[in-house]
Amino acid sequence: MSSFFDFARRGVTVLASEIVGFRNVVMRNKRAVISFSFDDFPRSAVINGARILEKYGVRGTFYAAGSMCKKVEDGMVYFGPSDLATLTATGHEIGCHTFSHVSVSKVAAKELDSEIARNASFITENLPGLVMRSFAYPYGDISLCSTR
Repeated sequence: MSSFFDFARRGVTVLASEIVGFRNVVMRNKRAVISFSFDDFPRSAVINGARILEKYGVRGTFYAAGSMCKKVEDGMVYFGPSDLATLTATGHEIGCHTFSHVSVSKVAAKELDSEIARNASFITENLPGLVMRSFAYPYGDISLCSTR
């Protein structure tokens, strides 16, 4: 029965995105474009992933949820403040997540605003002057309140 509800929820999400609307943008680049992103990144993404990208002259986007800073979960060590500094110093982008890594479809607009503001404050405390320019939806989950 849960698979039916999962299917129905995905259908509602698609419908919601159609209601909100979007616009197509024609790309005029002369070369291919690829994006390397690290979501909820462990230290290994900084130590290994960033190093590999740099070796080939490219950079990535690292989406940071402040609550995961210095966290160790299931044996995985997540990024620390010095990792954020290292990434920006070498030209990588730090992107925004919700601070607590909450699914945006499960929170009200006011709580979502608070989560994003709290994460922005966390980044500013660790990287003064940095303005995050991209946002990754935790779990890839969006909602109508997250599309404004």
